[in-house]
Amino acid sequence: MLNTNTLMTTKLLSVALLLLSFIGSASAKDNTIFDKKIATIEAEFNKKNGDYLVNLIDFKSLLELSFQDTDVDDNFKQGFSQGFSTQIKKTLGTQLFQHTPAEKGVKHFKTKHYGNRTEAFFRFDYGDNGYGYLRFILKNIEGEVKIIDWFDYATGQLYSSSINSIIISLAPRTGVIGKIKDLSDGKSKNLKLFLEFVNISKTKDIPAIKNFYTSNKPSLVKSWILMTKMMTIANESNDIPFYQEVLRDMEKHYASDTRASFMLLDHYFYQKQYLKVIPILENLEKEFDYNDAGILYLKSNTYAEANEVELAIKSAKQCIEVESDFENAYWNLVSMYIVKNEHSEAVNYLEQLRTTFGYLFEEANFVDEEFYAEFVKTEEFKQWITSFSVEAPAEPSTE
Repeated sequence: MLNTNTLMTTKLLSVALLLLSFIGSASAKDNTIFDKKIATIEAEFNKKNGDYLVNLIDFKSLLELSFQDTDVDDNFKQGFSQGFSTQIKKTLGTQLFQHTPAEKGVKHFKTKHYGNRTEAFFRFDYGDNGYGYLRFILKNIEGEVKIIDWFDYATGQLYSSSINSIIISLAPRTGVIGKIKDLSDGKSKNLKLFLEFVNISKTKDIPAIKNFYTSNKPSLVKSWILMTKMMTIANESNDIPFYQEVLRDMEKHYASDTRASFMLLDHYFYQKQYLKVIPILENLEKEFDYNDAGILYLKSNTYAEANEVELAIKSAKQCIEVESDFENAYWNLVSMYIVKNEHSEAVNYLEQLRTTFGYLFEEANFVDEEFYAEFVKTEEFKQWITSFSVEAPAEPSTE
C-alpha cells in the first residue's frame, strides 16, 4: 500500500515541477575564474546547450535557499529535493532556450563581483516577442564556479523564491498547530486549484484554459505563481484578447508590486500609457547599473509610439553606441528621420544597413509600403537606390 505521505509528496512535486518549468569586491585575479566561466556560459547559451546550464547548477545550494522559512518535515524535504533535482534536469534547458534565435540570441552585458559570489546579467532576444532578462548568481564552490540561483525579470523574483512560494502554499506543515494553520489558510483548496491548473495547462487547449481562468479568476488572482504562469500561457497562445485580459488583471491586483513591473510593459503599450513604460525601463537601467542596448532600444520604441521623435532618435543612437551591431536600432533611425523629413539622414542609415548587415535593397522593397510612399519620391532616395543598382544584362540576340 502506498504511504499517504509519499503520495502527497509525489503529487506536490509534480505540481511544483510543471509550474516552475514556465517560470564585497574581490581582487581582479580572484574574479578571473568567474569572468572565464561567464564567457563560456554565453557561448554555450548561444549554442542552446541546455545540458551545460543544468550541469552548472548547484542544486544543493538552490534547494537550501528554497526551503528557507518553511515549516515542512524532513521526509518532504528529502523527497522533494530528490525528485526536483532529477526532473528539472529534463526540462529546464529546453524551456529556457526554446524561444531564442539560433544565433546570438543571448548576450551577457554586465557583471557584479562580491567576493566568492558574482552576479552575471544576460539578455535573451526572443525576436518578435521582445526581450527577456536573467541575472545569474554564481558562487565559487571548492574551486568550481556554479550557479546557485537566478532572478528572472519576467517573474520578478528569484527562482528559489518561486520554489519557496509553492512549498509554502502547498506543503503540509508539521505538528498540530501547523495542521490548524493549514486549515485556516485553506491549503487543501489551494492544492485542488493547483492540481486543476496543472491538468488543464497540460492540455494546451486554449479555449478550455480561458474558461478555467474565467471560472476561477477570484482565486487565481490571489496566487502570484499561478498568475505569472497564466501570463506565459496567454502570451504564447497568440490569443491577444486573452493575453490582454490577464495583463489587465495583473495590473489591477499587482500594479504596486515591483515584481510585476517588467511584465506590465506590454499592458501599458496596449493601453498606450507610454509615460508608465519609461520609468519601468529606467528602473531596470538602475538595477543593471548599465546602459543595456535592449533597454535603450525599447525606450526608443516607446518614445516613437509617444511621438517623441527626438527622444526616440537619441535612445536609438545610444543603443548603437553601446552595441554597434544592434540592427533594429538602425531601422528606428530610418523611420524617425523619415517622420522628420530629414531624408538624407534616413538614407544614411539605410546605407549602413546595406553595407554593414548585408541587405540587398531594391526599389520594390519600399514602393509598396505605405510608410515609404512619399520618401521613395525624394531625390535623396532616388540617388541612393540607383547608386548601387545594377542593370540586368541584355538578353542575348537570337539573330
